[in-house]
Amino acid sequence: MIGRLCIRIGALSGMAAGLAVALAKADPCCVAAPLPGPWDYVIAGWITAGVVALLTVLFQKLVMKQSLLLLLLLAAWIVLFVGALGGLIGGFAPNWIIAMAAGLIFGALLGWLLCWLCGRRWARG
Repeated sequence: MIGRLCIRIGALSGMAAGLAVALAKADPCCVAAPLPGPWDYVIAGWITAGVVALLTVLFQKLVMKQSLLLLLLLAAWIVLFVGALGGLIGGFAPNWIIAMAAGLIFGALLGWLLCWLCGRRWARG
């Protein structure tokens, strides 16, 4: 049950971070603006992924009776990695469709991996 939740949080957060950063970067038409750096993409990815993960966790808490602290801790770990990767993917992808699809796939894989690693650690004690 928690594994599927991690995959959903990771997939939604990665997709949103990749899509938001890809749609936000625009070519300036008239004014020479400095190009954003990789840290700008990472920060934008963290913000977007954090909002989406928080909404996902709150919805999960409403639907299922699970510990809110555990859900928030799990979402924070997922956002830390998936937001950074999704922001970088969105910043360097050639178009928004590739950014959204890659963010979705890598977010789901990272969410599953983090849940698997945390589950192994918590099972040992």
